[in-house]
Amino acid sequence: MSRYRAGRLMKYLNLSSCQPGKHQYKKCPSGAYQPAESA
Repeated sequence: MSRYRAGRLMKYLNLSSCQPGKHQYKKCPSGAYQPAESA
């Protein structure tokens, strides 16, 4: 699944993605959504 579709899906489900554009995975609290690069 592409990052774009994942973001759209999360918006549809009212979830929050912890990447406001650029890579900021390290700033996410543990347990937050972290997209897998190899998915």
